[in-house]
Amino acid sequence: MSNSSELNFYFSTNNTLSKTNDKLLKSVTIPALNTNALHNIKTKVNGWDIFTTPENSSNNGNYYLIIELDANNSNNEGSLGETNNILAISFSYNSSATASSKLRILLKEKHLQPYYINVYNFQGQKVMTNQVKNIEEENKATLSLPKGIYIIKSKNRDRKVFNN
Repeated sequence: MSNSSELNFYFSTNNTLSKTNDKLLKSVTIPALNTNALHNIKTKVNGWDIFTTPENSSNNGNYYLIIELDANNSNNEGSLGETNNILAISFSYNSSATASSKLRILLKEKHLQPYYINVYNFQGQKVMTNQVKNIEEENKATLSLPKGIYIIKSKNRDRKVFNN
């Protein structure tokens, strides 16, 4: 069972978290969870949450929503360490757009640089290392493997996949 933890949302001009320069938008508490349990979070960020005042909301451009997982480091992550708790999502802001489309978040997970994944079979043996750009490429990489359960380890997360 995990401990409860904090999930912080930041506004940034780049994809690297700087608690000194980036603006903390929201903080959400995630309750303690059983192993393999899920907890859904739904939150909203408006343009004025980001730019503070209507006068500043004309700063059109490309920005990042940075999500810091386990911000209070209340969960021991073992050999993975505490360095994989950041997710940066790019978005464009246009002050002249309609209210419903002022923030257009790119829903597909986007990485600026390719990264490596390691794929392990359920016995813990590494069966593949592959360079990918996003989660879709992670999923495609395992399609060539035999039927079974695999663990994908990347810089952002570990997850199980099932090949049928």
